[in-house]
Amino acid sequence: MFDDEYVQGNSPHPTSCGKKQKTWHYEHKYQKHWELDEDYKKWIGRSKKGHFYFYCKSCLSDCKGGLSAVKKHQSSNKHKQTIKNVKVTSVFDMPSTKNLISSVRKVKIAEIRIASFIAEHNLPINSVDHLVGLIKSIDLQPKELEKLSCNRTKCTGLINNVVGATGFENIINIMKNHRFSILVDESTDHSCIKHLAIVVRTCINFEVSDSFVTLLPLADATSQNIKCDDGCKQFITNQVRDDVPNLFILKCVCHSLALCADYACKKLPDTVENMVRSIYTYFQQSFKRQKEYESFQTFWSIKPHKLLQLSGTRWLSVLAAVERILEQYKALQSFFRLEKFNDVLNGTNISNYLDDPKNKLYLEFLTFILPTIVNVNLEFQSEAPKLYLLYDRIASAYKFILQCYIKRNILNNTDISELQYRNPENYLPSENIYLGPAVAVAFQNNVLTLQEKETFQTDCLSFLVECARQIFVRFPFNSNEVKALKHMTFLDPNNVKNTSTLGLVSICFSKLVNDQNELDREWRLFISNVNIDKDKSVLSFWKHSLTILKGDDTLMYPKINNFVTGLLSLPHSSACVERVFSAVNINKTKLRNRLSTETLCGLLLSKQLIKECDNKTCYSYDVTKTTLDKHKAGN
Repeated sequence: MFDDEYVQGNSPHPTSCGKKQKTWHYEHKYQKHWELDEDYKKWIGRSKKGHFYFYCKSCLSDCKGGLSAVKKHQSSNKHKQTIKNVKVTSVFDMPSTKNLISSVRKVKIAEIRIASFIAEHNLPINSVDHLVGLIKSIDLQPKELEKLSCNRTKCTGLINNVVGATGFENIINIMKNHRFSILVDESTDHSCIKHLAIVVRTCINFEVSDSFVTLLPLADATSQNIKCDDGCKQFITNQVRDDVPNLFILKCVCHSLALCADYACKKLPDTVENMVRSIYTYFQQSFKRQKEYESFQTFWSIKPHKLLQLSGTRWLSVLAAVERILEQYKALQSFFRLEKFNDVLNGTNISNYLDDPKNKLYLEFLTFILPTIVNVNLEFQSEAPKLYLLYDRIASAYKFILQCYIKRNILNNTDISELQYRNPENYLPSENIYLGPAVAVAFQNNVLTLQEKETFQTDCLSFLVECARQIFVRFPFNSNEVKALKHMTFLDPNNVKNTSTLGLVSICFSKLVNDQNELDREWRLFISNVNIDKDKSVLSFWKHSLTILKGDDTLMYPKINNFVTGLLSLPHSSACVERVFSAVNINKTKLRNRLSTETLCGLLLSKQLIKECDNKTCYSYDVTKTTLDKHKAGN
């Protein structure tokens, strides 16, 4: 295809035959590249009349011809006059438009660089929300930006010695001016450094909060069961008691209950634990097996839930893992029978476990008895004050377990602190021991032989006895600490009217009371005037009731206010300390395993400081003068 075409015409010179010779004229097409030429691009365009025409945007006319015609039209007086009269500036040539285009380009480049920063440093994408806000909050002029520097060493110094140090001072000031409780726990991080985490609980204006204080590196220590059963105190207890004679010590409820279940489960045959662990391990590292198993889940119309792992450090893992296996028992049986048919060794062993009806009954028994402990565990992982409920919840769980194997008349007529739970004379006959509805139905259907049934009942009885023993060992109902918990039920608004005196509980916590007569006088006045609102939470009820003022603007019930505030600051579990170790593991990973204990403390204290500033963010919280004064050039 050619840009120019020939057009036939008559030649002015005749041929030898007396005829005029035909001539060919060139007709030039419109060329697209004319629009890029600096001389023509502002006014030339393609014509709608055809390929041999061009259009003048200024003259609003179509002209025929090639480049020479374009030049001729450009030099014509008509075109020059039109250009002179119109003189329209292109929108794209306007300064405002050019500035806008330049600004948009700069913003796009900045956004690309922010995304590249996240990708290069393996940061969570969620952090980009705060990163953009932080960049917008930086109010520095270009000359000031040139002085900005924050390399790795300086950033570490700012975290440890400025922001973190400010957070630490704030916590110390709170501890100096308010009553507090100390929560401790130990754990080992990714670099095999054992830390003792210290958290304090305070109740200020009837708002309970847990605050991280510090991490202490330890060579060898344990904070569980800080008080020995035989009465001898461990070193840390003795050291604290020297300074605080009226020290009130309570073990972590959640950890203690988890240990109760753990020790009780050891009374069951090892085949039960081996089966649960083997099933999870069989699928864990094989994506192929997982995909094959999905077809069995679909066939049995079972939800495609993943199997769960037994964990020695997770408090609720046993019940969750057992319930998941029972949920998918038919699919698991079918899958491992096929593995057994294919002569897969591990699959054969698991198939034998699953086909043994006794193993399934053990799992059914666990799903019946473990929720008694797990539900209490879950309730006391709450950050809200729950200590006033502890005695009732533990006593109820303890009685529930005893009801399964202790004679009813003995259980009803004997105080739980004096009941001999390990005396066989107090046991029910083996056929009357209750092991759950699923087990009862299986016994009626004669799923097990007589010998298997006796073995099963003996194992489950051992479980119940051991579980009761572990609860009593960790929560001795005849100890002063547990008796004190029993008297704290008055903190429940529903029990306020039923408590005629605070004498018993005030004796247990004598450090909180300097005048028991005045406390009791205020209490009797309080219960005669208070209105119980059952819709309010515990903290809301006491805040509303104990902040009432007299005519001289002093508290109506100052002794009760001080006493209740002190009791609400008592913790019930170390779950908040476990959350500290979760934060440690987020910061100190396998890749970032060189973080020192000092830097970890600085990170945790800095994060806590920002969170306490009215829940503001890193780019919106107020940097106080105290913090600025700590920022030295050397940091």
